[in-house]
Amino acid sequence: MGVQVGLYWTSSGWAIDETKTTAHGAEIVSVGNKKYIAFAAKASELGMSAGPGDQNTGSYDFYLAVDTEDTVSESNENNNRYPVTITAVKEVNTVPSFGLSLLSMSISGLLAAIGIALRQKEE
Repeated sequence: MGVQVGLYWTSSGWAIDETKTTAHGAEIVSVGNKKYIAFAAKASELGMSAGPGDQNTGSYDFYLAVDTEDTVSESNENNNRYPVTITAVKEVNTVPSFGLSLLSMSISGLLAAIGIALRQKEE
């Protein structure tokens, strides 16, 4: 059934059930007064293809499901799945290149050193 994160309630709050979790590195993350579940997953583990390929985007449908084994008695058993659509994009390399900056700094430093040497020679 894809990637799963098992949760259970403790006296101090929600915790991850490692015996029912197949997601890598699943953890509960607190941001302000909200909590999120974070984990790593490969596209193949999520039932995705290799990604959008040569196109820039591709949409994938997922479902957040709770009480998948119907162990909790509820008045409405039909609201345990929530659809989520995620849009994937090709990886964009945003790491700037400093090669030109370092080269221009080296040239500037060299020109400054030559200028100082010439000024000292004139004096």
